[in-house]
Amino acid sequence: MATDEKMELLRSVPLFRGLRRDELERLVELADEVDVPDGQLLTRQGELGDELFVVLSGHVIVARDGNRLVRLGPGEFLGEIALIDARPRTASATADGPARLLVLSHRAFDALLDESPTVTRQVVRTLVERMRRTVTVPQFGIFAQGTIAHAFVEWTEPPGRTRDAGRRLLGRERAG
Repeated sequence: MATDEKMELLRSVPLFRGLRRDELERLVELADEVDVPDGQLLTRQGELGDELFVVLSGHVIVARDGNRLVRLGPGEFLGEIALIDARPRTASATADGPARLLVLSHRAFDALLDESPTVTRQVVRTLVERMRRTVTVPQFGIFAQGTIAHAFVEWTEPPGRTRDAGRRLLGRERAG
């Protein structure tokens, strides 16, 4: 797929909507384009992961605990949670037919965020929007939001620094 086509597809992805041309070009530079066969396991629930996948063509099935959640198609993405919190995957993903994916590693994603505050703000907006749509049970809303807030604080702390500022901001340190 040509760079301009990738950029147009990425521009339609909520995670990257609103990015400038130079930021999209940088994203394309940092990501790898990968062709996967039908049935290829991309992520396994419970395992650590460090890639974000954007579907360029084909489809990907996302399942949790063996139950199909969604079938993703071109312009849709998965794996963004693992890029931020470095915890086990919350779902498994498998190619449903041959698929072409844009794969962004954790290291490349962090480099992009360091280079561009616009990208960082857009990622935060998109994740919050997704969180609002998926957290529907009030008794779990506070827990989920607190967990995500802690992930954001931990993600922004430089290595070797204490989390005192984050603890003061959130009122407690995440257990575990």
